[in-house]
Amino acid sequence: MMLIQPQTPVITIEGSPAAGQLQLGTNVTLVCNSWWGRPAAQLEWHRDGQVVNGTYAAVENSDGFGNATLTLLLTVTEVDDGAVFECVSSGLAPVVTQTATITLDVATVETTDMAKTTVASHVDSPEMTTDLPGM
Repeated sequence: MMLIQPQTPVITIEGSPAAGQLQLGTNVTLVCNSWWGRPAAQLEWHRDGQVVNGTYAAVENSDGFGNATLTLLLTVTEVDDGAVFECVSSGLAPVVTQTATITLDVATVETTDMAKTTVASHVDSPEMTTDLPGM
């Protein structure tokens, strides 16, 4: 049987809006797929450079071609904003490592302290009041 390098992995996010930021507290699944390897690719998740455990599954057809999937369940928190997830794929034809990367964008609620400031004005009214961000 001839060994064939799997295709470059692809990452998708299930359980999130098609476009836009992830919402705090929602459950999402990061899915990494690599297709048409002979045999199927070995996949591994990394979060900010550290290995994290996911659920691996591979299916091969009668010709030995395989598709591999690695999933990672995640409940979105503020800590996830900016987190970099990599799916590292390795095949046997010869051993070649390929990587797909995604950076999470989490919608966070930012509050800014406002301070009332009175400043001199050079228009008809002698002074005006405006809201400025607190320092």
